[in-house]
Amino acid sequence: MNDIYSYPFDNIQDEVTWKCNKNGIFSTSSVYDFLTSGHSFSHIWKANIPHRIKIFMWLLENNAVLAKDNMIRRNWLGSPTCYFCSSAENMDHLFFLCPVAKVLWGWLGYMHGATNIPESLVQYKHWVKHWFRGACGVHFWCRCDLLGYLEKKK
Repeated sequence: MNDIYSYPFDNIQDEVTWKCNKNGIFSTSSVYDFLTSGHSFSHIWKANIPHRIKIFMWLLENNAVLAKDNMIRRNWLGSPTCYFCSSAENMDHLFFLCPVAKVLWGWLGYMHGATNIPESLVQYKHWVKHWFRGACGVHFWCRCDLLGYLEKKK
């Protein structure tokens, strides 16, 4: 306590500064720059894709998609099993391991000459880079979404 009371305080007015901006002034663009620079999600937020795909990819990479395992953790009272195959549903199962998802990945892979399909989000990222010549996974999702949109328009 003596150390605290012995500290020489100056009787001057406080100054508020924003450390995420060089000039110390808050702006929404400085928040955006802070959130997208040097973070593992900058490939999502800086991608030239629709905002809804950015949000979906961010949720996917944070394991926050509302698969049944995540809903049960939020006190959902429904069945934890997949509607298609009766296995326990989690994000990897929903998007990669369910037989229905495997058929869709197989069809997509076949259309693009792939000889394998991803079984997790990590494998998906490598799969896209290998079979789509360095494309970012985010752009691939957008491309798939665009194909679905075009099919609906027909």
